Amino acid sequence: MKGGASGVKDVAGNALAADRTWTFATTAGGASQTVNISATADSYVSGGVPTTNFGTSAMLGVDNSPVEVAYLKFDLSAYAGRTLESATLQLRSAGSGSTGSQNVKLVAVDTWTETGITFNNRPALGTSIGTFGPTATNTTYNVPLAVSGLVGEPGGQLSLGLDSSSSDGLDLNSKEAGSTLAPTLVLTFRQ
Repeated sequence: MKGGASGVKDVAGNALAADRTWTFATTAGGASQTVNISATADSYVSGGVPTTNFGTSAMLGVDNSPVEVAYLKFDLSAYAGRTLESATLQLRSAGSGSTGSQNVKLVAVDTWTETGITFNNRPALGTSIGTFGPTATNTTYNVPLAVSGLVGEPGGQLSLGLDSSSSDGLDLNSKEAGSTLAPTLVLTFRQ
């Protein structure tokens, strides 16, 4: 980059000579880091069979008739004290798409287990931090999440729930469907 005539100045405000080539470097202190975190646990619950656990299923159901709610858990313990810039939930639709929309909500209680959660003992869903839909079959979706809802989550476990007000249910791949199809949280942290 040429200085002088282009109006480029150094830190002190002095014009840089136009007859020289100047190279500028930025420090790593302002860089961001993006990490992909696979779900450590996922399952869904169904009001149609309220005592059944679906933790080993390769599919997660999200529906309003009968009510089906998917639960996802992510381990963010390695990111304590980090400042979150952006968050995206990656999901892949499986056997069916949906004409409705689905909500991604915070779940305050992280003690549920993949092989223990049922409709009858499910933790309550909290604030919505993202929505997506309508959806098609066998398609990957990147759902932006509200960073303001995730403040304080780095450093511990993060549980999310997916529900819908639509009776046109959605099937999503679970982590049991394989690592390339598993629910993934993409987080960008400020260094």
